[in-house]
Amino acid sequence: MLDQLKFVEELKRKVKSMKEHAIKYPRSLKILIDLVRSPLPSANEVYALLEDFKFSSALPTDEWGFWNISPPIETKTEYQPLSEVSVEFLQEACSDSTAVAVDSSWIEPDPHIDPPFALLNIGSFYVSYERGEYIEDSIPILRIGDEVYVEKRGSKYLMSPADIDAWSFSEECRIAKSYFSGEEMFVFFDRSFSLSYLGSRAREDRENMLSLVAAKFLEMRSLNLVPIAVYFTRSRSVVNTLTRIYCSRETCSSCVHKLCKTTLEDKILMANILRPGERSPIFIENNSVLKRSTLSGKVAFFYLNTGYSVLRVEFPSWVMKSETLVRKIHRFTLAQALMCKGYPYIMARAHEKAVLRPEEREFIREKISSIVYRSTGARYFYSSKALAKRRSIV
Repeated sequence: MLDQLKFVEELKRKVKSMKEHAIKYPRSLKILIDLVRSPLPSANEVYALLEDFKFSSALPTDEWGFWNISPPIETKTEYQPLSEVSVEFLQEACSDSTAVAVDSSWIEPDPHIDPPFALLNIGSFYVSYERGEYIEDSIPILRIGDEVYVEKRGSKYLMSPADIDAWSFSEECRIAKSYFSGEEMFVFFDRSFSLSYLGSRAREDRENMLSLVAAKFLEMRSLNLVPIAVYFTRSRSVVNTLTRIYCSRETCSSCVHKLCKTTLEDKILMANILRPGERSPIFIENNSVLKRSTLSGKVAFFYLNTGYSVLRVEFPSWVMKSETLVRKIHRFTLAQALMCKGYPYIMARAHEKAVLRPEEREFIREKISSIVYRSTGARYFYSSKALAKRRSIV
């Protein structure tokens, strides 16, 4: 039970600390904006600066220095991202595209419930604007009993969050492929391809996910599928790169700005650099997880200002070899985001099909309990701790 008074006091202390940090933001932001607008070192010089850099960073590409890339829209198209979205633009941006978005929700196996089970609910939304087709679906995938155990280091363990993550990505890719009809198709994921979150995982789990993503990239490329990850982020890779450039011109002992100590995020910087509809140059994600894997140098991204929010758009580095394909991703993602006030419409629809509401989770548990009992005679067992969570002991 929450002690509300203690919580409010704790919150007030934290807000005071946040205000102190916020004072540093405008100064740090101005330094970075001025740096972007000044002559920057060449891409090769930046690579040299980042060679022994231990933090995540964004490596420059051929677009280095072009910070405001306009949306690829014909001049006759009226585009008003902050007021009334132009129907002509939406039609032009999506007319030649086929895409599917996939998302997933899950219930992890609970050691206090027997038989244990795990459930994935994969939501998908497919659309072909050229043919005027759309399909939405929700597919539950159940593992129960022995199926929820995985073998690691010679022993069997209950599926962990890392195992669920790999399972969900694999199933999302499988379901996305089921919509493939031979023509180029975008596949949108609500997840990160930069995979920096794997840094806190066990080595075996980390390598398993890295190998899986690398394999799926190759498989989708061979099928003319274009994997695209779109999400809101707190990443600092671009800020870290610019900070490294700035600090290479300063002597730490005489520096008064302490830019390297701030926690300014990429999205704040991009919101002040990019006008609505514009994207940043393409960067290559360079973090400690990717650098030690076969995905090193193979995950590219740009930031997109939708007029409502800043999105991070990631894709395999082979995508950026086609300027036409990059322009198509830019305009399609922007159009989808404008349909849904800052978040791609196609992804919002997939999320709606994937989400498991509290009453649905309870329905799943009740159905498993009743059907297992009718079929086997075995009662669904809850430990004392699990029962205490379901009802108060007072």
